[in-house]
Amino acid sequence: MSQAEREEYTQAIRDISAGTGGANSALKSQYETLLTNHAINFNKGIHGNVQFLAWHRWFILTLENLLRQTGRPCLTVPFWAWEAEAADPWGSPLWGAGTDWFGAGSNNVCVPNGPFTPPWTRPTNNMCLRRRRIGNPPDMIDIITTVFSVPHTQWNTFSGLMNGIHGGVHCNIHGTMCTGDAAEAPEFFLHHANIDRLWDLYQQMSPAHQTAQSNTGTSYTNPMFLDATNGVPGGHSTTQGYAPVDLINLMNHAGGTCVHYQNSAGGLNIPGGRRRLQEDKTFNDVMTPLLDVVQQGVEVEWKNIPHLNPLSIDKSIEFFQKTRGLNRREALEKVKKSGLAAYVIKRKRITSRSAENPDAFMLITGVKQADLIAEVAKVNPALAVELDATLTKVIESLNKKGEKTIEGSRETVEVRGAIKRARGAIKRARGDWKTARGGR
Repeated sequence: MSQAEREEYTQAIRDISAGTGGANSALKSQYETLLTNHAINFNKGIHGNVQFLAWHRWFILTLENLLRQTGRPCLTVPFWAWEAEAADPWGSPLWGAGTDWFGAGSNNVCVPNGPFTPPWTRPTNNMCLRRRRIGNPPDMIDIITTVFSVPHTQWNTFSGLMNGIHGGVHCNIHGTMCTGDAAEAPEFFLHHANIDRLWDLYQQMSPAHQTAQSNTGTSYTNPMFLDATNGVPGGHSTTQGYAPVDLINLMNHAGGTCVHYQNSAGGLNIPGGRRRLQEDKTFNDVMTPLLDVVQQGVEVEWKNIPHLNPLSIDKSIEFFQKTRGLNRREALEKVKKSGLAAYVIKRKRITSRSAENPDAFMLITGVKQADLIAEVAKVNPALAVELDATLTKVIESLNKKGEKTIEGSRETVEVRGAIKRARGAIKRARGDWKTARGGR
């Protein structure tokens, strides 16, 4: 996205929040009703395996339709691909202070800069937006290992893992995002658009993946209602009568709407598609061949590949505690049930020595290229050679430029700076580890 496009989006959120600019009091009221819908229905089915992904796909589309009524007919919700910035998520341009970004924020105090600092307040209660921004979200290989490797016959496993990962990122950002009022944080929709994009990538793996939720029986075709039990509607509809089946196909969903995720791993570049806030061509070039390996059904032991960054279930647990009123034991059981806890326990970390010189591939994916290729070679040596050559070509092109080019008017971000930040993080982590061991 260009700077002008990003500013158009942040200004649209400001306008509809206040009923000013291209918005009015009636549009502001509809926006507040939409956000309240999420808050009051939080624990009434919209975060269960049946409704979670489909309901939030409808939620994003409904916001887009409201924002277009502010006089911006081509506006769409962008996404933040946090899995591509897991090495340094809080150094992302997303948290910049300019009017086209979202501001910083730490220690759970009011966001200090950007377009959503006071006097801007949350739409329904006039309170300020808060953040802490702690920990790391899952990286690209985490996503491939946990969710993209789930068979299409195991919808509840897939949905449960996506929900657990999604909650963890909510509480990585923390503050307003780690509460039942999370939808009032402007970054909420960027995060959920990325969750929706990841679901779309899973669906693109095969026709069976596209309709994986059809395995859940009548709940697939019944309208999404509050307090539905075993697919039997209860309460009232929260999605204008739509059922999950109506939201399965992004090419034709929710009344005939067609949505593309622009420049996603499939290489789409379609005007009007949902866009990443800062488009990294190299990210796409790396992601595409990795997804091809998954889509070919090659039985790579992704879990054997060690990662640069830590990953914790603490934020997923906290999300369930803060948003569902569970105690820690109950929240832990939900994370365990999703399968996320078992994955994190067995997840391997790169040793400190091998992490001293992270390269561009590691910074993008979270793992070393050599470790990845070694695992692929165990099951398909020819594919490993081909994949290694493809990835090497991408990285050589990157190193030749000495930078990652960001599409639009955003300035380039040098890889050298990213490496320096990663080394600093490793050095700090070593210090914390020594302190924990009593200085040994």
